[in-house]
Amino acid sequence: MKTKKLGYLIQCACFHCRKSFKRSIATWEAGPKCPDCGSTTHLMGRTFRAPSVRATKQWRKVEMLYQAGIRFSGTQSGELGQFPDTLQEARAFLQRNQETLTARQFRAEHARSKAHQDEERQIEERRRLAQRRKNQQARRLRLAKLK
Repeated sequence: MKTKKLGYLIQCACFHCRKSFKRSIATWEAGPKCPDCGSTTHLMGRTFRAPSVRATKQWRKVEMLYQAGIRFSGTQSGELGQFPDTLQEARAFLQRNQETLTARQFRAEHARSKAHQDEERQIEERRRLAQRRKNQQARRLRLAKLK
């Protein structure tokens, strides 16, 4: 029986072999491998348009923007302005938007750390609950032996 795939496709890119392809967001795994070279691919966003394989400067620009935390989702253009066309413009763009990008990365890291803390809290709560059940079961066994 075929399973129905949920979600939609998102552009991914491999900076090593300079290729892009689409992956389903529903089946996204952490760092899927490039089908051509086996390197880790990067989630670029729905509006990403890959440069030509031969356009090495454009690929360096894309990688530079990715490393700075920019994803091509369509919602960032209002916050950051027009995306740069050349590698040289990308450097100026990143300097001009450094405060915005730093604040965004801080918010993302804070959200990740908060999610991590929540997850740790849940794990600790499960551990305590399991220990409580174990203690209750041991108490019942002791009472049963006394009868």
